[in-house]
Amino acid sequence: MNSYTEEEASVGVVVVAPVRSTPPVTHPKRFSSQSHRPNAVQTQSVRSLPTHPEQQNEDTSTHNPGSLSRTLRSMVPRVLTPAFSQQQTGADTSGADATDCGEGVRLRKPSSRDTERWMVGISAAGVIVSGLVLIIVLYPLVTPPYSYPKSSLHDKSNLQPEARVSDVYAVSERSPRSRWNDVQRKPHNSPSFHKPQEEPPELQDFYNMMVTNTDKYMDRSIDPCQDFYQYACGNWGKYNPPPEGVTSWSNFEDMTLDIWSQLEDEIQLQLNISDSYLAHAHPAVRDLVLNYYSACENDTHLTKEGVGPLQVILKTMDKKYSDASKMLQPLQSFQQMLEYVHHHLAIHTFFSWKVETDNKIQSAMAIELRAPNTDILPQGTDVKNNKDLIAAYKLHTSKLLEMVGTYNNNNIEEEVTIILEMMKTYLPLTGSPLINDTNTEKLNAVAPFLDWQTYFNNLFNEMGIYINKEERILSLIQDYLMAISKEILSEISIHGSERLYKYLRWQVIHYYSHYLHQEARNTLLPLLDIVTGQNTTALPNFRYRPCIKELEEKFALPTTYLLLELLNHQHKGDAVREMITNVKHMANNIRHEYISFIDSFTWLKPSAKRILLDKLKKVKILVGYPSLLDNISELEDVLKPISFNRTTFLKNQISLQQFNLRRQMSFLRQPGLYSEWEILSPMSLLSFYMYRRNTLLVPLGGFRYPLYTADLPGPLTYATMGMFISHELGHAVDFVGRTRDEYGRANASMWDDNTVQVFAEKVMCRVKQYSRKYYPVTGLLTIAEVMADDGSVRTTFEAARESLRHTRFPTQVVNLMKKLDITPDQLFFITFAQLFCTATHPNTPLTGIDHYPPHPTRVNATLANTPQFHTAFSCPINSKMNNMNEYCDIW
Repeated sequence: MNSYTEEEASVGVVVVAPVRSTPPVTHPKRFSSQSHRPNAVQTQSVRSLPTHPEQQNEDTSTHNPGSLSRTLRSMVPRVLTPAFSQQQTGADTSGADATDCGEGVRLRKPSSRDTERWMVGISAAGVIVSGLVLIIVLYPLVTPPYSYPKSSLHDKSNLQPEARVSDVYAVSERSPRSRWNDVQRKPHNSPSFHKPQEEPPELQDFYNMMVTNTDKYMDRSIDPCQDFYQYACGNWGKYNPPPEGVTSWSNFEDMTLDIWSQLEDEIQLQLNISDSYLAHAHPAVRDLVLNYYSACENDTHLTKEGVGPLQVILKTMDKKYSDASKMLQPLQSFQQMLEYVHHHLAIHTFFSWKVETDNKIQSAMAIELRAPNTDILPQGTDVKNNKDLIAAYKLHTSKLLEMVGTYNNNNIEEEVTIILEMMKTYLPLTGSPLINDTNTEKLNAVAPFLDWQTYFNNLFNEMGIYINKEERILSLIQDYLMAISKEILSEISIHGSERLYKYLRWQVIHYYSHYLHQEARNTLLPLLDIVTGQNTTALPNFRYRPCIKELEEKFALPTTYLLLELLNHQHKGDAVREMITNVKHMANNIRHEYISFIDSFTWLKPSAKRILLDKLKKVKILVGYPSLLDNISELEDVLKPISFNRTTFLKNQISLQQFNLRRQMSFLRQPGLYSEWEILSPMSLLSFYMYRRNTLLVPLGGFRYPLYTADLPGPLTYATMGMFISHELGHAVDFVGRTRDEYGRANASMWDDNTVQVFAEKVMCRVKQYSRKYYPVTGLLTIAEVMADDGSVRTTFEAARESLRHTRFPTQVVNLMKKLDITPDQLFFITFAQLFCTATHPNTPLTGIDHYPPHPTRVNATLANTPQFHTAFSCPINSKMNNMNEYCDIW
């Protein structure tokens, strides 16, 4: 999944499971291993936008391979590239205080996994931040996440196996022994199996379903050495067409909806007849989730209330602004209202912030400034020349203002004009990709539209925390703040603060309209159609923020607790814990193989190699969910400050926003309360790598077919979840990861200049090849994902190689391999490819999701660069699925 935070790129991960050593788990009909088939309303809400604020990982850069080449050259120290010119950007954006972005928002995370987005490129003022040397190596990536979460975040003719050997030997820079291991092994001409083990009757249906799906999704008329994706997935769309109103559909959307549907079914049962698997959950925790969900789903009551709850909030705001504008100077009245919107309504317009892991100091926390995340239009969107978008936004604004009213009952058209003008001014502004070490005193000099110490203390003082002038603050938006400060100060000098207040007021209306009745929510749909390219307007019950999605993203701990209760009832005994243990074992096996893989490269100098190997050995692997969920009294203490009512949905939402904000704030002085799971919902599908903590998260949400199940033959789990785990481990050594030490601290000087130069050249080789043959690589985030993909399949295959040879596959799987005349190695690659099967409506252009290439491209481009695949299918060198005559080997 993938997916990154704005400063923390994220990547999809998959886990590997060992051969089953525990009794098989039954699948009650109530929780069939087959996914619920979604309706169009559910479907659209999965695909429309990232599922997690820290997973908005759109790759906003627009580089072509040529500009990427220039960017890569810029990563090399100036002594190696004399022509590289550094440009100053102003106060605090260069020199010792500027560092690379370490861990931003990958969010679809999901995201999360919401969503943190990398702001790549130059600022609106037209200046490039100095110190691109620190970006050394294409920085970040999903997804959260994303991926995901989202999602959140995708024949045997002319066989000449001998032709491959000398070619790979000539171009690869891996050691001779590793090249021999990768390439010389010949594929089995016929399967060689132990006698199949007899499976208990309750597993027969599962295996029959599994092998039937594998068989029917394939198109065996296609030569696997010419188009492996089509060979493995050619018929998938016939059996899994996109739901109505959705242009494309994949396993990942299906699995996400399966999680939501199962939990939602139980919540509704518990609400209606108190006869569900949740009946024995802790009442205080369970009722928080049930109360929020009930208020969210109660459209009858929401319709009765209409826009009244929001009008109450606006009336309070209008009174506060009216009083402030009479007593204070315009700049001070603007700050007072911005603080009210940020601190009390928890809507971060103009900019946002959170308390996050420090970029340089181990186990410390710091305030981190980010781009705003309240609008469905990402910051940096140039709307000035997009007439359709402006028209849709104008319609959305006009309809909502007609419902809730304008400030001082002003003319609606005049207020809409002001809002659109402000949007055209502020939305296109962006900044540099670097993290700047700063403080309130420096921020006052860079962005004097606020008194920054006062701004933070007016909130943190409520929790007994004092922010002094030297408080360490990480800014991902230093150039952006400079640009927006200039615009705000200019606006106030000409018009005072009233127009800015109207824009603030609109942001509150726009954001909280999602939590009103259907008529108000539906004003967004024409705009959403333009943004997403989907036909949401045609869906009668579409909801941009589905209730279960809100719970997963914003109330993850208690919601995951209920999911865990559900899984513990679905899988009797200690099956869930055993799956977690198995996945940990699989992840460690893959880590061991990845270490061997990196160790085999000869182009890396011993000192640089040692740094990477030590880092991989110390990656912290967390599987399942936070330990807090096993301690109900501790969980209850965490949730004690919040309560929900089943009839006050908007009030519930504001309470939830404030609860999450204040919980984040508590981490600043109590870093021990922070858990890596704060960055990713345990209900997410795909794994996530945290750069700043050198930690790999493998969430509970991914424990479902076809991604992972205890009943799937052990070696095949390496092809699915294991591949994503390996992908995430790859981010530990990618452009961002290689500039961080074993504790996640930023240190861009760990490699010497010559090694950096070689690395950059290897990356550009792969970028040019990928763009020419498969899919245009249009940004640094995409390159990072390509790099992680390249190492993922080969390392998981090697980790599973012996298991593939010696596993006693179920009778149904053995019969399938005999029917298809394939080997276990070939089944491994088919299983990997089928995880990415996608169905699209005719004439739908092939596009990626966020910064990831399209699913078919990821399958074919990755396998074409994987020697083990060439061996398994005996693909000749000149075939489309064998790149060995133009091999680009990074990792």
